[in-house]
Amino acid sequence: MTAASRGAITGYGGQLTHFSPLTRDRERELALRWKTDRDAAAADELVKAHLRYVVATALKFRRYGIPLDELIAEGSFGVVHALGKFDPDRGTRFVTYAAYWIRAYILNYVLRSWSLVGSGAGALRSKNFFRLRRERARIFNLFTDETQAQEELAKRLEVPVPQLVAMLERLDTRDVSLDSQLFDGSNSRLLDTLVSDTADQEVSMADDEAKTGRAEAVRSAIIKLDARERFIVESRMMADRDDELSLAEIGRRLGVSRERARQLEARAKGKLRALLGRDLPESELVKADLPHAEVGDGELSRNDLPRGGLPVGSPDNDAASSRRDPLPATRRCA
Repeated sequence: MTAASRGAITGYGGQLTHFSPLTRDRERELALRWKTDRDAAAADELVKAHLRYVVATALKFRRYGIPLDELIAEGSFGVVHALGKFDPDRGTRFVTYAAYWIRAYILNYVLRSWSLVGSGAGALRSKNFFRLRRERARIFNLFTDETQAQEELAKRLEVPVPQLVAMLERLDTRDVSLDSQLFDGSNSRLLDTLVSDTADQEVSMADDEAKTGRAEAVRSAIIKLDARERFIVESRMMADRDDELSLAEIGRRLGVSRERARQLEARAKGKLRALLGRDLPESELVKADLPHAEVGDGELSRNDLPRGGLPVGSPDNDAASSRRDPLPATRRCA
């Protein structure tokens, strides 16, 4: 507890000394006025007279590392809650009834404040949480061997040893804010020491430059291919999976056999490797992240190719295809 907190608690305790304890008759009178007439002044006097018991109960739970003023605030909520349920006709003193709610509110706050990660209704809820702390302190003072101590503690709590180990781990693990200082007076935060999984700016920039250079090299190499090789590269090697053409379809469009289309593809790969370097992986060669070659400057787009094949007399066309009539059969019949 800091000096400021101790001073605030001391001042709060000094204010409570002005509220004297109530006699049974006075307590019953105030409780009846609140129950029947909803007299706010009576309720205020009844609550203030019992705030000293809230402080006494909160002091018992300060070892859990929670600020005392927060525990007192939660206990005060318990007094107000008890006042709404208290029945003076039962003959019970208000402090006896309110003590249950004061303790319940403080215990619940300790459980909720132990971890920001909700523990649900698991092993560290309510009774097991506080019993585990007490029993561990007693047993670990009796046994020097940690294994024997855990086995004895598991017997007392009637839980398996693996479950007990998990409970102890959760009990000893506290949340740490990433915005907390590394040490007192430091400007560095815990967040600053975490390692990022992403590449830094220098590596990202180098990768982008290398990728741009490879793309430009592949683009320049494709321009040097002939029309059919360029068509195969664009339609098969650089196309998306859904748009990729098979060798049979390429052969049909070029007017050659499937085997000839495969030979043209192999020749195109060989030329590209010769132009780009033999160390370039085929994944970089055939699946480069490039836009399709633009039409112009002597380049040929796949859409400019006739479906019956390349024009007659192309330098790489087969002899059989050069003798074939480029006109469709329906047009010849007409």
